[in-house]
This record gives sequence, C-alpha cells and structure tokens, in this order.
Amino acid sequence: MTQRYFIFFSYDGAAYHGWQVQPNAITVQQVLEEALATLEAAVTPETQLIVGIGSGVINDLCKQISFVKNLPYYIVATAPSMDGYTSVGSALILKGMKVTLNARPPKAVIADTRVLKSAPLDMIQAGVGDILGKHSCLNDWKLSALINNEYFCENIYNLT
Repeated sequence: MTQRYFIFFSYDGAAYHGWQVQPNAITVQQVLEEALATLEAAVTPETQLIVGIGSGVINDLCKQISFVKNLPYYIVATAPSMDGYTSVGSALILKGMKVTLNARPPKAVIADTRVLKSAPLDMIQAGVGDILGKHSCLNDWKLSALINNEYFCENIYNLT
C-alpha cells in the first residue's frame, strides 16, 4: 500500500511567540524543527520520491530530508521569493543557529509562471532583493579583494 504524507506550513505570526525557541512558548523555529523530524520519520524504505510544494522553507526541508535519506525530490515552486530552488545547500535554523547543510539540487523544479506571478507582492519583492543581493555581494567580494587583499576565487565568482 502506498503511504502519502502531507505536511502543511503556514505562518501569519498569530499563533507564535517569535522566531527562536522560547521556554514555555510555541515559536516558528520549534514548529519547523518538529516538522523536519516528522518529515524524516515519515520516510520509509518504500519511499521513492519526495515532492515539496512551496518556496524557501519547504524547499530546504525537502532538500535536506532527500539528501539524508538518499532520495530524489521535486519542488513545485509557488513564489519567486528566493533563488535557492536549485542550490546545493539547505539553509535551516537548527537549535537557534542558521546553518547551511550539504544537500543536492532537486531532480525537477516545476514552476508555473501563472502561479509565481500570483504570489504575494512581498514575496516577489523578496526574490528581487535576493537576486540583487547576490550580485551586490559578489561585487563586494571583488572590491574587498582589491582593497583588503582578501582571497578571491574567479571560478567561484563566475559560477555564482
């Protein structure tokens, strides 16, 4: 028998007491860490594929579990709010610390432009900021190499 799991994440801020884990209060981080454990526990030896529907957090959760469990995953993009759909890192906040864990890109990114353009405006703006920030950071790195003699790798620069 095929088992299917659906984990729904939504955040409007109303039911949480901030982001990081707090004693005696439910926080976003606590719920996400519990979701990661739930998703990991839901993967059985019969699981053949993980499919995520969402953007940043969903993508990173699915990416991490698929890497740990050595399974392929697909992501159905719902917002152009970030550029991490195809990155090799999984950015998560674990035990109060932002970490980027090794992972692998999805086998498929499914992105319907009608869905992406219908995302909330603040998510579209966040995506533009993500793209601009990457370009700005690369130029900051190059400038720091010139001014401060910081190590600079042309290959990484060009790949990014």
